[in-house]
Amino acid sequence: MDGKNTSMETWCNQLRETGGRGGAFSRALMEEERRKQTRLATLSASIGLPLYETHTYHLPGDRGRMDRRCAELEKAGWKLSVRLLDTRDGQLLLRDVNVAAKALAATVRDPHFERCTALVSPYKDPTTSGTVLVSSGDALLEMVNGPHYWLTKSPPEGVSILRCWYRFPSPSVQYSTDDPAERLQLFQSLRDVVRMTVGVSLRQLSEIRSSLYAEYHWRSDLGYRFLECSYSSVWTGGPL
Repeated sequence: MDGKNTSMETWCNQLRETGGRGGAFSRALMEEERRKQTRLATLSASIGLPLYETHTYHLPGDRGRMDRRCAELEKAGWKLSVRLLDTRDGQLLLRDVNVAAKALAATVRDPHFERCTALVSPYKDPTTSGTVLVSSGDALLEMVNGPHYWLTKSPPEGVSILRCWYRFPSPSVQYSTDDPAERLQLFQSLRDVVRMTVGVSLRQLSEIRSSLYAEYHWRSDLGYRFLECSYSSVWTGGPL
C-alpha cells in the first residue's frame, strides 16, 4: 500500500495553513470527510443510493476478523478499498484502492497504523468513473474509462477525460466529444446520476435549484456504486 490516494488530507492541511477563507474551506471540507461514511449510509437507507458494502474494524482488536474477511473477498475475486482513520479524532491517515489482503495485513501491523479504525470495502476496477456537479439548475459530468483517481489526479497518457454539461435554459446537453457512442454514454450517466441523487430529470433541475456533488463507479456487472454524494456548500460552491 503506497497511500496514493491520501492527497486530500495533505491538500486540506496545506490550505488550512493559508488562513482566511482558505482555512475555513479546509476545515469544512475535512469535517465533510469525517462524516462521509455516516452521510452515505443515511443516503443509502433513505433514497437507495447504491454503495459498496463497507466493514468497520477497530484495530488491533478486530485484526483477526478483518484478515479473515479480506481473505474471503479476495478469494471471491475482489481487491480492497481501504481508509484508515485515527481512532482518537477520526482524521484520515491513509486511503488506497486495489489493495491485496496481504498488503493490508502488513500495513496495519506497522506501528504507525497499529491503533486505528479501518474502513474496508470490496473493490474492482470500474469500467467508467465520474464526477457530477449540480448547481443552480446546471449540471456537469466529468467521466473517464478507468478508476476515479484518474479524474482527481491525472489519467495515463492516451486516456482522455470526457465531459458533458447541461446549462439552463439550454434545451440540450453539450459534449466535449463528437463520438456518438461516447456522447450516449455521457448522457446516460449524467441522466442516471441526477435521477438517483436529486430525483428529477435534467430539465427539472431549474425548478428545484438543488445542489449536488457526487463521485461514482460503474461496471456492467455491478451497475453504479457511489464513492461520494454531498449536498453541502463545501462541494457545490455556495457560501460556507
